[in-house]
Amino acid sequence: MRVKDQGAEGDAAMSEVKVRRSRTTYPKVCSRCTKPFRAHRKAVYCSLECYWATPQERFWEKVRISVGCWEWGGGRLPAPGLPYGRFTFKGSHEAAHRVSWEIHNGVIPGGL
Repeated sequence: MRVKDQGAEGDAAMSEVKVRRSRTTYPKVCSRCTKPFRAHRKAVYCSLECYWATPQERFWEKVRISVGCWEWGGGRLPAPGLPYGRFTFKGSHEAAHRVSWEIHNGVIPGGL
């Protein structure tokens, strides 16, 4: 932070004043592995391993498997009346069923 300081001659000079920020940590639970940890306010993951998960790991975290039905628990495409899941894959929002195809079968052939 900069503050005005009156010197001996009476002219205003700018001087640096260091402000110490609070280093308070809070109890958290990792969003990926559910392990408890302590961190600053905005932390979500306990380690870099949890932060840099593969697309496959991120995808399967959003699938709820029940008897006879697998439900998408992540985001939805914004189009009204279209109940398709949405997943960020390769830097863009994709339909979850198309991402599932690419994870299991490779690149989607042209025309599909």
